[in-house]
Amino acid sequence: MSEYFEENVRFVIVRKFIHPAEARIYEVRILEAGMRCFLSNTNTSQLLPFSDGGIALHVAEHQLEEANEILNQLDVEASRPADEDFREADHDDIEFARQMYERENRLIKGDGRWVLVLLILIGVALLILAIVQGYRYF
Repeated sequence: MSEYFEENVRFVIVRKFIHPAEARIYEVRILEAGMRCFLSNTNTSQLLPFSDGGIALHVAEHQLEEANEILNQLDVEASRPADEDFREADHDDIEFARQMYERENRLIKGDGRWVLVLLILIGVALLILAIVQGYRYF
């Protein structure tokens, strides 16, 4: 840890985030680029959201320009519309999704039959109970 924070290296806030997940994504990208960084206010922002501006991403001051380039690239990637064409899904992923879709449809379609069978069984049970106790509903 002492190697990470050298003397005379000043860390500055490069960006603030409201959502912890988004802050972690940006932090990981900075770390992947070989730069030093850390997040602050992660616990406070979860307990008191919007209290002081959120989670801060800090980088070494001499790496600020490079960090901004990476963050801007991530912003551009995030602003693009998501593709809905399964290009990244492989055959197993698509087959799994198809099976889950079919299973859900079978359950939804079968629900009406189970309710009908349950109501018939309740009615028969009530009829038998009434006959055993000597009541007449006819």
